[in-house]
Amino acid sequence: MAEMQLNEIRVDPWTNRQEDPVSNGSEQGSTMAMTEIQGASSQTNECSSWLSGIMGVEESKSKRQIGPMIPKVRDKLKGENKGSYEPSVVSIGPYHYTDRQDKLLEVEKLKVQMARQFVHDSKKDIEILYSGVAKVAENAKGFYEKCSIRCFDDEQFTRMMFLDGCFILQFINGVMRKNLDMYDWQIIHVKQDLLLLENQLPFPVLKALMSMSRDGNDQGMKIIGDFLSLHTLQQSDHRRPVWVLTWLVRGSQKAIHKQSRRSCCVYRLCECLRVFFPKPKSGSYGHNLYYSAKDLQKVGIHFKPSKTNTLMDVEFQPSIFYGTLKLPAITIESATESMLLNLVAYETAAFLDEPWVISYICFIDSLIDDAEDVKVLRSKGILTNYLGPDRKVADLFNNIGRSLEPNTNVYNGVKREINIACESIWKKWIAEWQQTYFSSPWAFIAFVAASAGLVLTATQTYYTVYPI
Repeated sequence: MAEMQLNEIRVDPWTNRQEDPVSNGSEQGSTMAMTEIQGASSQTNECSSWLSGIMGVEESKSKRQIGPMIPKVRDKLKGENKGSYEPSVVSIGPYHYTDRQDKLLEVEKLKVQMARQFVHDSKKDIEILYSGVAKVAENAKGFYEKCSIRCFDDEQFTRMMFLDGCFILQFINGVMRKNLDMYDWQIIHVKQDLLLLENQLPFPVLKALMSMSRDGNDQGMKIIGDFLSLHTLQQSDHRRPVWVLTWLVRGSQKAIHKQSRRSCCVYRLCECLRVFFPKPKSGSYGHNLYYSAKDLQKVGIHFKPSKTNTLMDVEFQPSIFYGTLKLPAITIESATESMLLNLVAYETAAFLDEPWVISYICFIDSLIDDAEDVKVLRSKGILTNYLGPDRKVADLFNNIGRSLEPNTNVYNGVKREINIACESIWKKWIAEWQQTYFSSPWAFIAFVAASAGLVLTATQTYYTVYPI
């Protein structure tokens, strides 16, 4: 039967209602009997159709929720941050194809040169490489929204996949081997553009090219992983504060072996999150965090960088007199907002049951109300600020987190322990005492001097009353 829509499913008590016939002889009675039988049959069929329609709409709804593997960012989500979702120097895939002959023309011209170099380095004939992409092109179409690829015929789409795929792999190889013939500013912006949600290439295309390249699939995946690792900023000490996307890299070696239809670049990157997000314990309830970083510091909670670079490595260690909140050290710079917004857009469009990135942003947002909170986290080595004034970092997390709804189970135990510690009157008293007498070396010296004075005075009074 044809699929029914919800607005076509009627619950009408007057449907199929039969008028009471006036008996007029046996013939009329026979006609009435036949009418009743036909009416009952029709009513049964319509009821069956109505029930099937309900199930059909539900099934259709569940199918529609799957959507494209590389979705477009919804207009409602873009809001005033439209520029954060659009490429600045290079277009990959069909979504921003029309910009290639306009604002993205400069790097678009470099694609042909880089594709030529990729073919040369692969030691393979260009026809062989192209045929490999052509074999997966039809499958690659299914990764995009249909309305965005209707203007491409099969040959045009395959050419786009081939050229963009060669460009991406050659760009990554060039960056890793430091022999890329591009301006530094172009390299920086291309790196950022390759991490935009609407600027992704289906992974089967890259895999087809890597399988026929000089390095092969395994080495190609290692190079991609190393390329992403460049976003880790090296420090002089044993810690390595991470860029906001570095946690995607940590699980890449485990994620690259999983094969599925959802194997586009952005999905594989986000799937790396699964390595670091343990399932919440059953029966646990969500908690909100009501205290900012400076508030936590006032009640005696200290901040320390985590031992690992995993952004989910958040731990609270309570003690009798104070507590310690361990957070992974991260670096915030000009590209951070765009990448966070694109990860949020992916989680929103992909209907994920566990929106981990969103929950992390909301947790950090709960710690940061203003520049003073950023200063607290920065002074403890949690944040490295390359963005500018601390107020900008606070605005970044506040603006992104304002419209997000976190998974209440994520960080549930940490938030619960923090709230318990903050509500302890004893710990508040200890914290105030520490703030008053141990906030600086001079305050400590004054406290020791005053204490010594009290002891000497008490001793002198005692021996005055009770001389030896």
